Amino acid sequence: MSWRRLSGMDAAFLHAETGDAPLHVMGALVLESCGRGPREDFRRIRAQIERRLPGLPILRRKLVQVPLGLARPVWVDDPTFDLDAHLRRAALPAPGGNAELFEAIARMAEVPLHRDRPLWEFWVVEGLEGGRFALVAKIHHAAVDGIGGAQLMCALLDVDRNAHPSPTAESEPEPEAAPSSATLLADAALSLGAQPLRSAWQVLRTTGMGARLALASLSKRKSPLPSAPRTQLNGRVTSRRAVALGSVPLADVKRVKNAYAATVNHVVLAACAGALRRYLGRHGAIPRQPLVAAVPMALSERPADGLGNSLSALLVRLPVHLADPIERLRAAREASRDAMRTHELIGNQINEWADLLSPTLVAGAVAVYTRLGLAEHMPPVVNLVMSNVPGPGTPLYCAGARVTALHPIGPIYDGCALNLTVMSYDGSLGIGAIGCPDAVPGVEEIPLAFEASVDELLQIVAAASPSIAAAS
Repeated sequence: MSWRRLSGMDAAFLHAETGDAPLHVMGALVLESCGRGPREDFRRIRAQIERRLPGLPILRRKLVQVPLGLARPVWVDDPTFDLDAHLRRAALPAPGGNAELFEAIARMAEVPLHRDRPLWEFWVVEGLEGGRFALVAKIHHAAVDGIGGAQLMCALLDVDRNAHPSPTAESEPEPEAAPSSATLLADAALSLGAQPLRSAWQVLRTTGMGARLALASLSKRKSPLPSAPRTQLNGRVTSRRAVALGSVPLADVKRVKNAYAATVNHVVLAACAGALRRYLGRHGAIPRQPLVAAVPMALSERPADGLGNSLSALLVRLPVHLADPIERLRAAREASRDAMRTHELIGNQINEWADLLSPTLVAGAVAVYTRLGLAEHMPPVVNLVMSNVPGPGTPLYCAGARVTALHPIGPIYDGCALNLTVMSYDGSLGIGAIGCPDAVPGVEEIPLAFEASVDELLQIVAAASPSIAAAS
């Protein structure tokens, strides 16, 4: 059986999407000039993607709805798959700098993917300064999470500039027929029949989780769950998007983490907190308490076919209220540990409840939330989404051109108008910021402030004596 039902989390990303909040993930790759010209670059990139399609079912499958919406949609082979419907060309206006590239990516981010075909598209963007070009990937979050997107990019690209196509490359398999309506209804009936027992079991598990949280609150005299302050990051989103990218040397981040017994993730959290403190100081008020970031956490088991999400979420306090960079780093380190301890108490409740919820119920709840503008009236659960995705440590090549920079970009939604995603690649740490400019003006300042925050920490480490750094 080649068809597969979406998980509850995958379906939640699909049904929570609105016209103003398309829920796709993106990646922006900047490639060096090979002097071949835009037409030849595009031809070679198309040929490389076409060669890789047989081994990547994720790119050849589309969604089919279950009759009457009785169960979650299923992935099936697309019998009319057409690569040219997914691969596009775009050209930047002069001078082809960062501002023009960021604007082009933002316009791509605003447009939802077509639901009648596999949920992805790639853009080859020409006209960057110095003869460079970019490859911008856009894939629905129902199909991939951050790790899945990174794995897909690695599967599409080469580790050798002079890689040659295999003479025995496999041909594209014949698409399997989609399941009949009767088959889908029978499968839905089996699932619905088990629903009452599964729901009762989940209620018991949730009750146990609540008891554990209550005991933890009593023992520590505070709730393990963080409380998010209301900020401008938590307004309604419109269809407009703003994108900005940046990067720092990974060696600088590692030098800071080694000096203060931290991890790369701790330094990233502290640098994001510093960047947001700078941003909020310019555009409003710095809150007197930490922001709360929803930080996706990859699970160990991943779908064999590459389709879908395998993640949970941590609620991490971002210490934007602290002025001292080292205090922010220490607080970020402790906040990360607190979030892990809280996750151990809660377990994977989000995924477990998502598996039980009706798609119609999710879509209806999102529609009501959006139509009534509840994001502006209800207390926020989180202030932003922040991801840190491990990427390849060695250079990658696309059609013989070296990828010189790789930047991830996540989605935003009503009540959470900013997403910061970080990804390592070939000795660098790239950051992608996306926001709704009607709620979060000046998004382009945030990656620059992230770079400044890392540099600030690095200067403190360089100035500190070895004994001070070791004691910290």
